[in-house]
Amino acid sequence: MICAQKGDLALENARKTFCFLGKVGRSLCPRPESSMNSNVIATDRFSNPASLATYRQQWPDAPQLREQYLLGDQCGGCSFYAPFNTDFGLCCNPRSQHQLETVGEHFTCANFLREGWGPHSFSDDPASHCRCGGSDAVEDR
Repeated sequence: MICAQKGDLALENARKTFCFLGKVGRSLCPRPESSMNSNVIATDRFSNPASLATYRQQWPDAPQLREQYLLGDQCGGCSFYAPFNTDFGLCCNPRSQHQLETVGEHFTCANFLREGWGPHSFSDDPASHCRCGGSDAVEDR
């Protein structure tokens, strides 16, 4: 039993700890109102409504990203994009604000790293990037 008054810092810290460990029921562990990404694996839509809104509005506060998008520098061609299907994939870029979000292949961000629309290396080292461009052809050596 936790001996503390409502609003007590010790009580709040204990509640957070037990919620994190799964030791109390969900009703005692409400989801913060400010949550952005749902942390549910979504393979058929954006997982973050704010990212979807930014995409639909074509990056109204970031004209350089709109230009990047129009030039074709989009998630589907980023080294850190893991496709789920032909339309959506997971951002795996540790520098991106969208890391671990499901995003559309035509989305983009300030941390886009061009590798091409074929296989991805998940590396920021160009020497590690795939050079096949997604082709099934094998180059003679």
